[in-house]
Amino acid sequence: MMKVAGVGGSGNGEFVQSGPKVLMVIDEPESLGHHCELLRALGYEVLACDSYGEGLAILQNETFDLVTVGQGGIAFEGKDVVMRALEIDRSLPVLVLARNSDMDNYLEAMQLGAVDYLEMPVPPEEFMRVLRTHILYSFGRQPDA
Repeated sequence: MMKVAGVGGSGNGEFVQSGPKVLMVIDEPESLGHHCELLRALGYEVLACDSYGEGLAILQNETFDLVTVGQGGIAFEGKDVVMRALEIDRSLPVLVLARNSDMDNYLEAMQLGAVDYLEMPVPPEEFMRVLRTHILYSFGRQPDA
């Protein structure tokens, strides 16, 4: 089931263009909702879904400024989303949020081209700092210290 959230929208999937556009793919609804709220607080436009298959389909039809992929278990379920996002645009920042710390998944994500790999729960300040850094860098600007 896809969930759509935009800043200033009516809550029924309506978008109001604002900040950077982010695709968030996390298969755990509570975590998905929590991270979407943090992004909305920064003024980001969020397209969120709770299945990796949906994330892949969305990547075929839309462009994004950043992609965030959840990684739940040792199988690295979101690997295909990471690979597809970077096939479409090698410069696209892809962030992996992991529920379990797994060195093999970390190494694989980084080798595929992910810009960061954070273990959940990520403190809100850290999550926002990492997003701002990668969004600004992708637009060719330096983040504030």
